[in-house]
Amino acid sequence: MTQIQLTEKAQRYINLLNTARCNQNWHEIPGLVRKIVKHAPGRKCLVQTAQAEAQIVEYCRKRTSLGSAANEQAANSLRECIPDLQSVQADEQNTPEDTFQAQICLAWLFWELSDPEEATASLPQEFDRTVRSLTTGEQSLSPWTQVCIVQGGYLKGAAEELSSGKERALQTFKSTFSWAATPASADTSNPQLLFWSEQYLARASMLAYELFISKAPNYDEANLEFGLRSLRLWASHPDIKGSDPAVAADITPTNSSSKTSLWRAYYDLLSIVLQNDLQYPPMSDAPKRVQLSTEFRRIEATCENVLLRHSKFPKANVSNQEVELWVKQVIHNWEVFCSAEWCDDDFGEGGQGAISRNVLDILYRAATKTFHSTLILRELFHVHAALAEFDLALHALDTYIHLVKDAKERSEHSSHIREVEDPAVFIYTLAEGLIMLCCFGSRRDAEKVKQFTDLLDEALGERIQTNGHGPAQSSTQPGGTSMPTQWASFAYRAIGIGLATWARWTPISESRAELQANAICALEKALVAEAEQEPNPATVFALAMLRAETRDLDGAIELVRTSLSSSNVEDDTEQADSRSIINYGERDIVPLWHLLALLLSSKEDFKTAANACDVVFEMVSTEKLLHKQGSVRPLRNSTGKEETSVGFTGDGQHSRFPDIETRERESMVELRMTQLALMDVIRGPEAALNYSDELISLFGRLFAGVGLVDIEGKANSDRPTPPKSASGTVRTGRASIFGWKKTQRPPIDQAGLLHGDAGTASGAASGMTDKEAALAAPAPAIQVTNNDEQGSSPVQPRGRSRQGSLLRKENKFTQKIHRLEGSLTNTTPEKKLASNEQGDSARQVLPPVYHNMKHTEEPAPAGHPHQPPIQDVRMPTARQSGPLNRALTRFPRIQEQKHSLSLLVKIWLFISDLYRKALLLEDAMEACNEASTHATRIEGLVAAQESSARAFADEGWGGTKSPDEIWGDIYAERGYITQAQLKPYEAIKHFEEALMHYPDHPRATVGLATLLLDIHDQTLPAEESAPPPLPDISNISLHSPSCQQETNAPNGISANVEPTTTSSNDTPESLNRLAARDRAYGLLSTLTKLGTAWDSSEAWFALSRAYEQGGQIEKAKEVLWWCIDLENGRPVRHWWNVGSGGYVL
Repeated sequence: MTQIQLTEKAQRYINLLNTARCNQNWHEIPGLVRKIVKHAPGRKCLVQTAQAEAQIVEYCRKRTSLGSAANEQAANSLRECIPDLQSVQADEQNTPEDTFQAQICLAWLFWELSDPEEATASLPQEFDRTVRSLTTGEQSLSPWTQVCIVQGGYLKGAAEELSSGKERALQTFKSTFSWAATPASADTSNPQLLFWSEQYLARASMLAYELFISKAPNYDEANLEFGLRSLRLWASHPDIKGSDPAVAADITPTNSSSKTSLWRAYYDLLSIVLQNDLQYPPMSDAPKRVQLSTEFRRIEATCENVLLRHSKFPKANVSNQEVELWVKQVIHNWEVFCSAEWCDDDFGEGGQGAISRNVLDILYRAATKTFHSTLILRELFHVHAALAEFDLALHALDTYIHLVKDAKERSEHSSHIREVEDPAVFIYTLAEGLIMLCCFGSRRDAEKVKQFTDLLDEALGERIQTNGHGPAQSSTQPGGTSMPTQWASFAYRAIGIGLATWARWTPISESRAELQANAICALEKALVAEAEQEPNPATVFALAMLRAETRDLDGAIELVRTSLSSSNVEDDTEQADSRSIINYGERDIVPLWHLLALLLSSKEDFKTAANACDVVFEMVSTEKLLHKQGSVRPLRNSTGKEETSVGFTGDGQHSRFPDIETRERESMVELRMTQLALMDVIRGPEAALNYSDELISLFGRLFAGVGLVDIEGKANSDRPTPPKSASGTVRTGRASIFGWKKTQRPPIDQAGLLHGDAGTASGAASGMTDKEAALAAPAPAIQVTNNDEQGSSPVQPRGRSRQGSLLRKENKFTQKIHRLEGSLTNTTPEKKLASNEQGDSARQVLPPVYHNMKHTEEPAPAGHPHQPPIQDVRMPTARQSGPLNRALTRFPRIQEQKHSLSLLVKIWLFISDLYRKALLLEDAMEACNEASTHATRIEGLVAAQESSARAFADEGWGGTKSPDEIWGDIYAERGYITQAQLKPYEAIKHFEEALMHYPDHPRATVGLATLLLDIHDQTLPAEESAPPPLPDISNISLHSPSCQQETNAPNGISANVEPTTTSSNDTPESLNRLAARDRAYGLLSTLTKLGTAWDSSEAWFALSRAYEQGGQIEKAKEVLWWCIDLENGRPVRHWWNVGSGGYVL
């Protein structure tokens, strides 16, 4: 090949020609071609190529504006260039760049004439080798040659897509990607280079995307990586970054895509990666999830901008399908981002809350492009509920219900009007709203619960009647989709929970029994609908709770036992049907086991109930259910042995449980309180008090990330070194968690408190009682016996064979449940005690936990080199199982703080109650004062948002008590403490103060009414008597009997006061007593009709006294029989202590 030497002027004109082509100055081409022909006549190939390119550009410009005939004439004129271009390529005087440019120009010409086969044939067969030979020379490539490389890569890939298929085309794009996508000397001042590189990246990206989604669900991650890489380069291209993404891109003349399609393809790829948990190709060394969430939000904002700019508001009878499809995709991605698998650290500023807020903005903007979209209203309800904005969620749900009902009424009157919502989806959404109200609402929402329950019952009944199928069958209604069996079960469960909730709060107490029966019937229908699968724990929990309240204890125990024995949460991903508002998972076993423990305690099987609590704390720390890992100071179970109870990390400042909700943490604390209550019944209150500091520590570690300051109170504060003499003493209630010196009080029979029975279980005469032996032994099986056989099953030591388990089915929890198996051996209590005492120091007399020592300074327990011991404390992640929504409900920070402080107040009042039972009244009052400190903090949190009487009386959402009700709890406890201190008149003041804060407070009402009835029957004087005057020392003996008698009288009660039995009915004293009795009757009569105390045996017993003192003996008998029924099925703590969600798991 002979190359001609060019003059300086010829080279200058050639450079000008290249610049004109790069800058798209095609009108300059004819003049420059003439000068090149004059000064470089040997460059015929260059001249012919430039002329053909100018003609192609002119053809493309006129093609869209001319008619078909004119277009055909222009195409024929263009075809005349083909022979010349083919002939000049063989000229020996051509440079390699001239020949390559001619090949690209010929391929371009065929491409514009819609002849992809010829376009492919015109390009070099080994395209990458040809390009490599051009770039290996000493001289740099001309700007137009660089454009031709990118243009050739695009034309070869696009033509092969049409002629040879997408797979072959994608391989071509991948082979040319390294140099065609990012030219060696990319220059933003080269418009043609930018244009063709953008077209190349767009075509390669769209091709990779189409091939990737065509292989769903077996995605090819190689295509994913290539597609994301090309889309990222396309999105960062100067032509894309510098333009408005909402403006549609220019399209290439044949079969290309707009910017809108490319942005959606980019968003779809990221969505597939997110929703299918595919390997994400990172862009840097930063955490992958942070990169994914950042990239996601950026592309999502661009796609929304493009969509809304091109969408118009539809007519009233037309739905905007494009916008609604976009909303569905956004919601599906939001569900994953706000699920338990993601945490705030995976996002930027704002965490998951910012993601939900952004989705809310998208929904509201999408609503401006739709007309009465039920989809958007439904998702607004879900997102607001996930943000714990339940008022706004209810507004969205009310509007949704109103639109659906109106459309249904219109469709019934006209066959031309369709319903706006699928009936099955409407039923499911309504059930979700009902569950939300029952779980997070309060007494003020009772009427709304009834309204939703009636509406859901009506809608479900109409659907079943229309289809003629039972609830356990799926059916299809004309114009609607089939209703899955799980949805029918969920709807019946929601109806049952709604009826049960309304039964609790209904003002018509006579209808409570009927409502509860209907609720049980609905929940049983839900179980029937789940007959083909394992029972849903949520249905089992609600039904068992309701049966427990109606005193069907055997049925409730059998139901929970069957559910726990058949649970297999790991293989149950298809069964659950909950959505963002209520989430079920592996930790649902905690409330179920807690309920089982309460049920067993109501049957007076306290030992098995305590062992059930122990099993839960061991279960949540097993390897199968673990998630996080760290260190923790061990908690002691009811046997006195150390256990790995819950998952905590070390002494970090962040939340130990960032992946679980406040209610789940609360359930762990409530279970520990029940465990201590059982220990109180079995071993006495002082034995339970020995572990009260661990209850505070448990709360402190569980809620360490909520933002509370000094949440562990004085239990974990720095304390001085204990005296050496304390090392061998037995820790009693006197060694309290407060650590101050108390005045001397009369001695208490410590053995009686630690080993005496609580009136419900028998103990051994000496040494360790049978109850202590049961707690000290390994957990026996749950053994449901007849009433006359309770507590008769002996407990054999660890290591012996265990048989006779009530739990038959092998499953994931079988090993843990078998920890509760009962022994069928005939070991005598003496043998049991002897075997338990051998080699088990944890069951001997406990050394003192010094009340003035910091817990980290205590000696390490046996077998542990560290204090606190290092333990595996990971927790399972919350498994979302809804077919439609998996997002967690996230409460605001201040709401979590209020809820946590309320729980802390409850803990201190629980400890105060234990102290009061142990007759450690000063400690009890101090614990009560500690509770009042945290109640003040709750008031401060409320006042920071709204300082008004209404705000302090408002319970809010989420099961948190109002500040006024919390103060009512505190004053009620103070009343009982002062009453135990033989200060009845001071107790009356405290009870009155409690009722001033919360007029319907159950404990305060019962306490005050009891004292009022004591006044009526003259057990207590109506008014506190004045202290007797000081005696005249000069007139009386130092050993005056009268003085001694008065001095020893109880506080505020004169020893000389004798009941008056002959007073007239109209004397002031008699009227005062009658007023006290009538007020007590009024308080108790109102209280027993309320949902807070309809099953309170104390309230009913006090009411029976009021009836008796009023002369209504028959009513008193009737009430007393009702008290017996309540007491026969009364648990060690009330059923509602299982959790704050009511009947909702």
